[in-house]
Amino acid sequence: MSKMADLDLRIEDILNTFDFNKVRGVMEFLGEDWEGALPSVEDLRIEARYILEKAIECEYVASGGFIARFDVGKLSLVYVIEEIDESYES
Repeated sequence: MSKMADLDLRIEDILNTFDFNKVRGVMEFLGEDWEGALPSVEDLRIEARYILEKAIECEYVASGGFIARFDVGKLSLVYVIEEIDESYES
């Protein structure tokens, strides 16, 4: 199996395991939207796939509340509702 085919399978495994319904429910509860509308589960999956593929190229990608990382060969996907680091200036 080629390296890209292996990565495609790993992305598919993440997409099949990740709870997009939960993310959509949190978005609805918080009143979050994408371009004025609550995204469908399929829209969330499409965006997640896109940033996972991009993370393979550049290690870290964030979009629409999702963060995808590819670090030391490990691929991960998270949905963040709040984050701050020490560089924040008020």
